[in-house]
Amino acid sequence: MLENVVRGCPDSANQKENRRRTVAASRPGGVLWTARGYKPCYLWDVGEPTERGVAECLRLCVTDSGKDDVRAFRLGRDDVLVCNVPETLRRLADFAFKFVDVSAGLPAPTSPASPPEGVLAMLSSLERRLAEMASTPSRCDDKLADLEADREWNLCTAFGVLLGYPVVYWFEGGADAGNCLAMEELNVVRVRSVTATVGRPEGARRTTAHDDVYSFSFPVVLDGELRPHVDAWWQRLRARAAANDFELVRVDEVKRYPVVAL
Repeated sequence: MLENVVRGCPDSANQKENRRRTVAASRPGGVLWTARGYKPCYLWDVGEPTERGVAECLRLCVTDSGKDDVRAFRLGRDDVLVCNVPETLRRLADFAFKFVDVSAGLPAPTSPASPPEGVLAMLSSLERRLAEMASTPSRCDDKLADLEADREWNLCTAFGVLLGYPVVYWFEGGADAGNCLAMEELNVVRVRSVTATVGRPEGARRTTAHDDVYSFSFPVVLDGELRPHVDAWWQRLRARAAANDFELVRVDEVKRYPVVAL
């Protein structure tokens, strides 16, 4: 699963003043996209997040969005999620994602007509626990909360849903069960923010990996079933950003990997 990365946390007054029209110019940009509701959650997966660093990011979210809707919690062994709780609850209620079964025993990925076994119960439990979290007043200096996963949860699927991917992987078995994606053609989708390029003519724009808003993949073999769904998701996201004077671009690449870790 291609995941988002928090690269740092801004702390200067000048950076705060420059956030209004260019999310990507601030760090961590993905947290700000989450605070504004373009992403339900953001995964902090580089290095060990400190409570002080996470608290600063939560303060940044409140300053940027003017709302106190964002919480941070641990899920799984070491992963920290920064979560826009109302947006996440809305997406769980909308259920606007498709699942792909990539179990190791399959000859190729499949797109089941209904959610795989255990997924509905897991999402219902997630929704209930997040609603409880939303009802608790937050403080930016609080210790990180733990959102404990039940033993039967598929954390790959849970993360895919929480990160807002339109296509979510699922596989049978535990975390070490493996999958059937090795050397499978994958359409890798990256959604990036567009920023003005310093030192270039007015109107010049650039995108870099630092500006990634979303990064996910789906199997090319299921393109006919999944691309219309992904395209519709993209059009909604782009229109919402444009309405708030942000420009997003989408980059699709077909890739193969000898091993795909989920």
